[in-house]
Amino acid sequence: MVEHIPTSIVEALIGYPEAGVSDVIIPLITVDEAGYPHVCLLSRAELNADTNHIYAVVASTVSRANIWRDRRATLIIFTVSTAYYCKLDAAVLRDDGDLLGVVFAILLIKEDGDESFHMEAPRYLPTDAIALKEHWARSRSLLRELLALQAEEHRD
Repeated sequence: MVEHIPTSIVEALIGYPEAGVSDVIIPLITVDEAGYPHVCLLSRAELNADTNHIYAVVASTVSRANIWRDRRATLIIFTVSTAYYCKLDAAVLRDDGDLLGVVFAILLIKEDGDESFHMEAPRYLPTDAIALKEHWARSRSLLRELLALQAEEHRD
């Protein structure tokens, strides 16, 4: 288990997409019942992090089912010179109807890349229509709930 998440990963996940401003796409990979990888593309509207956990809100029905079954996923995070492959284990699951809130612990981080080349994350253009269709307001609320839950647990 990774004790502390590197600052570069936390900084890549925090924040919120702004309509009309290009933002990163962050792939979440799970494994389906037949053993095949399943990719779910997330935005920073559906993710957050602190030094100990990654928080996610997942709407994909297949990804939700895979996480419920296996409690495992891999998140790929791109920075300027490094791709991070974070192997995750779901520590807390919160069902919110068609959304699944997840507090992930990081089991392993693999770094791919170095300072010698420039890397760019896949990007998309957020719009108000995307935010509405993908329930970003509900995702933001659920992320806050998960963060508060973890903060309370750490005080005990």
